[in-house]
Amino acid sequence: MSYNKLQGFQALEVYKSDNANVPYAEEVVTGEASATVTDKLKIETQVDSGTTSSTVAFKLVDSGQNFLTTVKKGYKVKMTSGTTGEAIVTSVEDNDTLSLDKDVAVTGQTYVIESEEGFITKRVMIGDIVYNTTDGKAATVILVDDDETLTLNANIMASGEEFIIYSASPQKGVQDANNGCVLYLGDTDGNLKVTTVAGNVVEFKGLKAGAFFPVQIVKVHETGTSLTNIVALW
Repeated sequence: MSYNKLQGFQALEVYKSDNANVPYAEEVVTGEASATVTDKLKIETQVDSGTTSSTVAFKLVDSGQNFLTTVKKGYKVKMTSGTTGEAIVTSVEDNDTLSLDKDVAVTGQTYVIESEEGFITKRVMIGDIVYNTTDGKAATVILVDDDETLTLNANIMASGEEFIIYSASPQKGVQDANNGCVLYLGDTDGNLKVTTVAGNVVEFKGLKAGAFFPVQIVKVHETGTSLTNIVALW
């Protein structure tokens, strides 16, 4: 049974891609790639490191640091020498001092601080979709290697480029992620190649800009689509 989906309540810019469906606008992770590796997205969860300069109960003190710039409440501190242990940052007092939920730091210990924004921690899954917001490219996650590495089905990321990961994995049951959207066509007339919710791959030619495209689709292909500035609506 057909129904009118033009009364949209959610919208997202479409990245034309032969490698990814149009994701529902539910963000999982945002960030910046830390390295260039073919068909990978790599991030760095370690945000700071150093050696403690004094002992204060339930504090990490490192004179000359810049914690106000690098650290946030909720980040994890790992002591990597002496009596090792882990603690969570409860507040960033100043550039030299962090308050911790456990008393783990004494003078002369080395430490690392991690952001807890890793891929496994944030529940990125196979099937989720990566938008490279620097280049306007998209790809699909085919493997979660570890907290800092994803394998993608296309080589779209390079060091320093920004990204957004959207929920699209069937394992998550995300509302409308794979159930299709309609489109608003952008600022130039042209052709549109799509995959419909039924799996049909169709190329529509001679479409006019500034109009709605009332067909439920899951993918806008890069090859075969000349239209630009397309918006998905749910």
